Amino acid sequence: MRSKVGARALSPLFILISDYNIGLELRCDSKSVIAFYQYNTAINTGTLNARLAWEFAPLSFLYFVINDQSPIDNPNSTNTGAFARETQGIFKINYIHQL
Repeated sequence: MRSKVGARALSPLFILISDYNIGLELRCDSKSVIAFYQYNTAINTGTLNARLAWEFAPLSFLYFVINDQSPIDNPNSTNTGAFARETQGIFKINYIHQL
């Protein structure tokens, strides 16, 4: 039963959000490169993530990661909140000294 005071009829809202991914993984001895690209249709952005890993000693790793997110120009887009391109670089080293 509906209340007549301040009541509104609510209709369901369905939004189709999809992501498309493509990835690459290369390994050679103690080195590896992993990268993927993701396209987000909800906010029309493309994201590239790439990681270089090197095991320079047993259980000791050097990592370099790059993240790049940028808006994709789409003339059919209803997204009005476009943002600027963002790029980050991360460097990490893990060293374990074994006795």
